[in-house]
Amino acid sequence: MDNTHLLNQLKREGRRADHPLMMYWFRYGLLLAVMGLMQEQKRRENRLQSKKISEPDYGERSENGANDDSPKAIEAASSGLAAVIVPIIRRLARGPDE
Repeated sequence: MDNTHLLNQLKREGRRADHPLMMYWFRYGLLLAVMGLMQEQKRRENRLQSKKISEPDYGERSENGANDDSPKAIEAASSGLAAVIVPIIRRLARGPDE
């Protein structure tokens, strides 16, 4: 829980009583979002294997091997998030008590 973005949000939030809720949102929101991205990646891999075609090139890769600047890469990531965004929000709105 030492993520820079989370720590910055906690510092901005003056009401310390909201910190546990913000940490809950961060922890489970990130978990559910990553699970959606992983599921989308599996779906794409299965589709590509069944068609026996290679992974489409989403543009030039950066130094770390990622191709984050490509609109196709953004579209692929967004597709995974689209499948889980409503469940994420609905679940997180209930809070950690349920």
